[in-house]
Amino acid sequence: MIDVEFFALCVVAVLSFLAGVLAGRQRRSEHTAVKPICHCEHPIGHHEDKTGRCLAQVERTHYGKNGGRNGYEYVACACQHYTGPELISTFAVREIATDEEKP
Repeated sequence: MIDVEFFALCVVAVLSFLAGVLAGRQRRSEHTAVKPICHCEHPIGHHEDKTGRCLAQVERTHYGKNGGRNGYEYVACACQHYTGPELISTFAVREIATDEEKP
């Protein structure tokens, strides 16, 4: 009797472990990498380094005098500051002291 109960307990434990592993793999595959994109939908490469101002061009519909659509025009993006995730390289890092600089 003890052997059957022990065997049943082991089977339940193994099945629970496998279900947890499969659920963990499925959850891990759903994660996506964070992309450095601003609220204006332009990547960080389209923004100035110092001010963060967006340098990209935006396509805007141009309307004629009679109110009909007359094509497109390109205007500067109105974004004044990059608001997306910061890159690690932009954080301040202490310089490493060389042998010459050590007291």
